Amino acid sequence: MKPEIIDLLRNPSDELTRLLIKKHVSDVKLTFSVIERYRPIVKNAITDALLEMFRQGIVQQPVKSEPGGAIPDIDLHEEINVNTEECEQGPGKKQLPKMGKLFERGLIRAGEVVYLKNHPQEKAKVINEKEVSYKSKILSFNQWGQQVTGWKSINIYDWVIVEGQTETLSVLRRIMLLEQKSKLI
Repeated sequence: MKPEIIDLLRNPSDELTRLLIKKHVSDVKLTFSVIERYRPIVKNAITDALLEMFRQGIVQQPVKSEPGGAIPDIDLHEEINVNTEECEQGPGKKQLPKMGKLFERGLIRAGEVVYLKNHPQEKAKVINEKEVSYKSKILSFNQWGQQVTGWKSINIYDWVIVEGQTETLSVLRRIMLLEQKSKLI
């Protein structure tokens, strides 16, 4: 089951996304476009929750099976002391490293090829921390994202993937923040 759970957490299914949207947003019709719009929010919430669990050391020891391979009964209602508000919201935008810091750490570099999640065919070449080259034009990251998606606005961190990687810049900067916090502890 472990590989399936990992895949589900990295790439939330329509069913998981729908379930979480229903639980937290009651007045929205769950169309395909709504699910696609909320999928990065769900993925970021999952990432933030996992990182918070890791940081707080909440990761539980594996359950040992009883003789005969049976798994012991577990009280699913056992109370766990977790700051749910912090897990739901994750780090504030002001705390997250900006593009310049991602460049300093080498998480993204000039000359690398990037693409937007769900648009792998629309590649751009990174010029610097603010601009990319796309179809022979120099655009800001946001202008490129808006042009590719047709949206009026875009949170570029939630959508940009460096070619050869699997995670968005949003995930990479949350990991970077967690590493910085763990050095302070």
